[in-house]
Amino acid sequence: MSGKIYKNGKIDILELSGNYREIGREYGRLFKDNLKAFYDLIINEHFIKELDLTYELIKEITGVLHNLYPKRFKEIFCGMAETSGMDLEKIIILDHAFIIHFVTEEDVTGCSTIACWGEYTGGGPLVFGRNFDYPELYKKFGDFVTLLVIKPDDGSIPTASFGHIGQISVNTAMNKAGIFLANNEAVASGGTTFRPDISHALMNELAFLLDCSDMKSFDAAIKKTQSNGPVIANMADKEAAYSYEWPPFGVRCRKAGRDGLLVSTNHYIDPSWGIPEPIFDVSERTLTRRKNLLKLGEKYKGSFNREIMKNILDMPIAEGGATHLDKTIYQVVAVPEDLTLDIKVPDFQDWVKVDLKPYFAV
Repeated sequence: MSGKIYKNGKIDILELSGNYREIGREYGRLFKDNLKAFYDLIINEHFIKELDLTYELIKEITGVLHNLYPKRFKEIFCGMAETSGMDLEKIIILDHAFIIHFVTEEDVTGCSTIACWGEYTGGGPLVFGRNFDYPELYKKFGDFVTLLVIKPDDGSIPTASFGHIGQISVNTAMNKAGIFLANNEAVASGGTTFRPDISHALMNELAFLLDCSDMKSFDAAIKKTQSNGPVIANMADKEAAYSYEWPPFGVRCRKAGRDGLLVSTNHYIDPSWGIPEPIFDVSERTLTRRKNLLKLGEKYKGSFNREIMKNILDMPIAEGGATHLDKTIYQVVAVPEDLTLDIKVPDFQDWVKVDLKPYFAV
């Protein structure tokens, strides 16, 4: 058996290797009970019983996305179904639990990111801070967060992603080459159009991380790939950070407006779009948080490190930060040069440091 489970505080770390079917089989075997429990809570209890969505509608939403997945990724889901005791349909649904929420409910709170390097770190390594924000309901699911490390045997680059049980598509991830990714949604600028005929952006990003050993190759990959919805893919290696503003109608790579400081919330900044700034800042979700993070960037210029970044992520909006006390589901501080992540799940697990190097070792 090639799968292993570790614990860092309360957070599960799942390390899987082999071909893609074997990776899925080990996932299903090791997390059999957790997969079923999370499916019951998020799909049966919330979406079906509380929101009165039908199973057929949920299956239709998720099936459209899954049908366009590359074969190698479909193999993971088939493997999970073989050993988890769950139908393949339900395994597929669980991967898209957050997407179901996004397309069926209005209460979605966007994420925020801040990256610092060069003069802003006083010559120290690049440090990247990320808040993943979603409705307060998801604070109940701390038991189901996991750091998933996959090491395919086809020569792909080992990749770690942080999210919830059953999620194979990525929102927050780093590969062994030190490329870090953190997504923000961008409906405020990119609109609400989702293209069912275009492959899922979050799964394409997993492919990029498995295949790209540097930012030059990642840049080429994302620029030739359409997104199925409005996304901001915030990226960094040990040298610099970038925001790829990525709606279905194009892609722009936004570099730092201030050399060594990049801030991204939930609207597009690149002026070449010709898209106006959002008029309303509902729940202070994008304009206020961007302004606050830019101010904090200048306040701590020259001294940024992982500890200062953690303190900034812990700062609520009302105190000049960017964190929603009720809707920040998890937080990550990444240092690509060291291949380390600091992870916090508010109200469940305080900050813990994860060194990815031992998990990436083949």
